[in-house]
Amino acid sequence: MKLKSIEIINFRRFYGSQTIEFSVDDEKSWTFVHAENGTGKSNFLSAINWVLYGELTKGSENPDNIINTTHALEKKQLAYAEVKLEILTDENKSLRLIRKITKKTPDPILKAYWINDIGDSKKIPESLYESLINSFLPKELSQYFLFHGEGVKNLTNNKKNIDQAVRDIQGITDANQILEDIAEAQTKILKEMEKDKKNSKRKRDLLKEINLITENIKKHKGIIDEKTEARDSANSQIDEITKVIEESDHAKMKEIEKNINFWERDLNIKNTNLNNHLSSKYKNSQLYAGEIMNFSVSKKFDEIQKNLEQKGQWPGDLSTELIESIIEKKECICGNCVEVGSDEFKNLNTWIEKATSKEYTSEAMGLSNISDVSDTLERFQSANVDFETTKGMLEEEISILKNKIIEEKPKLKGFDKDIDSLIEQRDKLKNDRDKYNDDIKTSNNIIGVNKAKRSPLQIQLDGIKGNEDNPLDQKVQFLKEAESRLETILSSTIKKAQQFIQEKMKSYIDEFATKDFSLDFENHGGWFPVLKEKNIGGVYTEGGDSTGEKLLKNVAFVGALVEHCNSKNDSDNKFQIKGAKPPLVVDAPFGDGDDRYSAAIANILIMSNAQQVIVFLSKKHYNGGFEAVIEPKNVVGRRYILENYTTKNELKKIKDVEDNKHIIIGKKKHKQIFEAEEFGYSKFKEVS
Repeated sequence: MKLKSIEIINFRRFYGSQTIEFSVDDEKSWTFVHAENGTGKSNFLSAINWVLYGELTKGSENPDNIINTTHALEKKQLAYAEVKLEILTDENKSLRLIRKITKKTPDPILKAYWINDIGDSKKIPESLYESLINSFLPKELSQYFLFHGEGVKNLTNNKKNIDQAVRDIQGITDANQILEDIAEAQTKILKEMEKDKKNSKRKRDLLKEINLITENIKKHKGIIDEKTEARDSANSQIDEITKVIEESDHAKMKEIEKNINFWERDLNIKNTNLNNHLSSKYKNSQLYAGEIMNFSVSKKFDEIQKNLEQKGQWPGDLSTELIESIIEKKECICGNCVEVGSDEFKNLNTWIEKATSKEYTSEAMGLSNISDVSDTLERFQSANVDFETTKGMLEEEISILKNKIIEEKPKLKGFDKDIDSLIEQRDKLKNDRDKYNDDIKTSNNIIGVNKAKRSPLQIQLDGIKGNEDNPLDQKVQFLKEAESRLETILSSTIKKAQQFIQEKMKSYIDEFATKDFSLDFENHGGWFPVLKEKNIGGVYTEGGDSTGEKLLKNVAFVGALVEHCNSKNDSDNKFQIKGAKPPLVVDAPFGDGDDRYSAAIANILIMSNAQQVIVFLSKKHYNGGFEAVIEPKNVVGRRYILENYTTKNELKKIKDVEDNKHIIIGKKKHKQIFEAEEFGYSKFKEVS
């Protein structure tokens, strides 16, 4: 299967009609679409998914907005969106799918036609649409072949994903459905046999017991299906919420908010420390003044000071009369009690400096030789020097904190606090998901116990000779043989597929990994790829995968799936399930991975030998490793630029506009970003 062309009409970012013809050349099977982020490349991938399955790719923003906004404003109730996809089948037949949605009829309508060599069309009955599309690319397989860098991250997250992928890619899911149908048919027949009087009582009793156990198993299989669907839905919601949170810069904003709160607390502490330190100067003054002056004034003044400090107050300007009054009454009588740091407070500071000066001290003590108190004075002066140093340090730290807060606070403007509620919602979904997994585990255990109980009963039943003339016995025997043969084929097919895919993945990692990695499948249940890195002493140890390593591992998985499909479909074995052989349509295969992994991923995509590869790449992802690998291979058959016509307001939101306005392909320079007058839109342009 190959994609021949697509026409996109008024679909999301695409205004009017836009057409691309893909390369279907066997030698040059690649089609490149150069497109910057925000220009509509993800919408292009969604257009393919939408025309096939009637829904956008997982994680698309505003999934209900299908019709282009500008077109909807212009045409109102007459507005519509339409996507036409032409497919070339493996039998070289052309199939055209057309899906359309209008304002009047919001439910999309699908039509399908076979197209002959001269362009005539033949409508296909609507009842065949789903089975026809699934024969080319079943919906459950789309995530492996129509994917973007972000979406491919989770392909090998758990064993169930991997097992299901191997089954889906080979068509085994359909074969499993046949097994379930066989089991259901057997159950119905066994119920009839339970009531058939031709059978002995012992046989009927065994059948009754087996049927009861089988019903219980069926009940818990239903619970597993229900809980699995609920769990998968929870996982989808978790992924969508996580994407919103990551794109919101919430973590960065929370870090800024956390820093500001810390700085504000620290600022309060520093201010308190400064005030306490300022008070310590006057305590020092009292200490040394008392030692130097050595008379009762010092003691009485100290008592008054302590009382006033406890009240958070301090007396005003000190005169001789006021000092005498304070000494006599031990309280402020001026009626002008003030806070620390006021003008009156500064006056007091001046008084203390005078009171503790050498001249005043000498006079107060009636000393004729000032040298008698020189040691004490030196200690006092030293304490004052230390005081000023500490005071300066505290004031500088306070100033730095204030400047930090002033600088960072504006960055919180417009900070979406609703993200916090999204985080709470995600946590709740994770708890729900864990509960669903517990329920699934419980039901699986119950099924295991019931199968163990049923097995010996079934052996007893099989030991009772059947009636060859009884049609019910004949039917059961036929179904058992069919079930046994199909299970043998499926088991063998899955085992071979696992071995093939593991070997291919290992060869990709060995050849193209940017580090000395080893891929291990022995841990985590035997079928779970784990990257291990070579460390000191040549020992390989498991570590947490980086973004680039996850992408490398998962693209290797997709490449191995594609190669396995090719090997199966090329086989002449008539009894082998052929499975799917679709193209690879990839939007930014590197996701958030850096350039170190681009060359490795490019090599894996080439080595997979997919029938057709369609890649959407930004300039950043194209230049460098990817370009160096792909261009010399001469595999690109067609190439397009997705031109972005954007308004001034939209232009401001695009990162690195000036760097990305132009792209050089080969030796030619092409413009990618244009300024639009009224509204923004995207437009395809084919380039050589």
